[in-house]
Amino acid sequence: MQLDETTTKEDAPKDTYITQDNEENMGGGPVNTPSLPPESSINTEIPVSLDNAQSPVNKQETAIIKPASDQNLNKARSEIKSLIREFLNNAKVAIQFRKRKKLDRIMTMFDKKKNGSTSSPQVTNNEVQKFLHLSEATATRYLDILEKENKIKQGEKIGKAVTYVSAR
Repeated sequence: MQLDETTTKEDAPKDTYITQDNEENMGGGPVNTPSLPPESSINTEIPVSLDNAQSPVNKQETAIIKPASDQNLNKARSEIKSLIREFLNNAKVAIQFRKRKKLDRIMTMFDKKKNGSTSSPQVTNNEVQKFLHLSEATATRYLDILEKENKIKQGEKIGKAVTYVSAR
């Protein structure tokens, strides 16, 4: 039987059901939904033929993996540790090089400020911060390093108005 817009519940075949919700959701048209057979008649077992099953690896191709000996394992670990140490040492050298370069640039600030002046040039922490784009703490740390190396001396003032003069 063909279902159309004029089909009613009474006219629908027995394996089809029409509900009011479906009619409203579907624009009032017919709904053709087959009913399910009783659960007892559903076969849930699926026949499987083991004759056609293929094993992923033949027994002859199977490789036996032996655990690494403790000696080889320790040797590998020591090689990795030495590579890490070497990498860290190289990184430390690079950082120290960049730091030394910045310290040298601070010393050039004193030379630029001197330019024929008879008085010793003075540099403040704030000037170093702006010149090298550093934080206040880093600029103070760099100036302290130069002071410990006896390249500069801290002026007589303390606190915010601290000035540094070249010891050369």
